[in-house]
Amino acid sequence: MMSIRSLPGVLWCIALFLMSAHAAAQGSGTALPKVGDSWTYRFSDGYNKSGTYSVRISAVSAEEITDEASLGKARHAAAFGPGLELAARSLGVLPVREISPYFLSLGPFEGRSEWKDVTILSDARPFTARLAGTETVQVPAGSFETRKIVIYGGQPLVGESAERPYTVTVWYAPAVKRFVKLTFAAHVVAGGYFPADRDSVELMEFKVQ
Repeated sequence: MMSIRSLPGVLWCIALFLMSAHAAAQGSGTALPKVGDSWTYRFSDGYNKSGTYSVRISAVSAEEITDEASLGKARHAAAFGPGLELAARSLGVLPVREISPYFLSLGPFEGRSEWKDVTILSDARPFTARLAGTETVQVPAGSFETRKIVIYGGQPLVGESAERPYTVTVWYAPAVKRFVKLTFAAHVVAGGYFPADRDSVELMEFKVQ
């Protein structure tokens, strides 16, 4: 059998690149999702707005995953690469936000316990994320072993010189290949002029190959 090193120069480089990309993608021990994998979530803003939306994988590579979120007739396609960042999903009247849903597959994860310069709010300084360990989480879709990521920073208050603490918590489940729970938390300020942020997203059902 021909070894990698016996391949011609160009092919050898290509082979090394593909192996490195595959290893990077598998770094967290979570396999990449496959085209057709799907998840259904329930969103709530903690007040009077809630709804159910679905996500389906449309394309997968070692460095990028593309999916399409849907709610009724509303559709929103997005491509995700390595790293932690907020993604706003335009689904009609439902203000859904997700945090790097395929983080366990795309990383960088292994060997890390903290991530800096995470963009959560466009008008705020970069946030910091930390691995808060493993946790068993119960959601409508079932009970899952998860890796808990806490992202924290400050939200500037319009017309004020201060900011309020702002925290995002994500529970990623290797068995699901996506997050199973996501919460946003910021306390009420100025007697309600700045209402509390208490969005939450929970997994209702999923189908992965």
